[in-house]
Amino acid sequence: MIFIQKIAAPNFTFIFKQLLKLCGIKGLHDNVDLTIISGTVYLLTGQSVYGVKTLTRVERPDGSTRNSFPSGHTATAFAGAEILRREYWDVSPWIGIAGYAVAAGTGFLRMYNNRHWLTDVVAGAGFGFVRQHYPSCRSTAETDESIQSG
Repeated sequence: MIFIQKIAAPNFTFIFKQLLKLCGIKGLHDNVDLTIISGTVYLLTGQSVYGVKTLTRVERPDGSTRNSFPSGHTATAFAGAEILRREYWDVSPWIGIAGYAVAAGTGFLRMYNNRHWLTDVVAGAGFGFVRQHYPSCRSTAETDESIQSG
């Protein structure tokens, strides 16, 4: 089950983009670019979280395993929320706010279900937020132009 969740995670941003597109709302990137960006962000987030879980071996509140710190679900949720915020900021900041509300709810539910400590969730949110700062898919000419004008 965990393997399926990790594989399916990048699809969330793509599916959300398709739903917004059906409503006539366009983001900054096309489907291919957003899939690459999301996949890269989720891969880096997952690797970072897994590495820290392996090193810290913190016991879960329910005592089931020793891989509590940091929360991978929360990290993934916050990474997705920040991708949505950046992708649709020019359209409406409320899309990003909704993404962060879902991410915060994910963290709360991980604690409520006795799977994580508060520190696990806060660290997971931090990993997700920091790891989402993806490289822009703009061309070199666009980047050079923005640097010269900025």
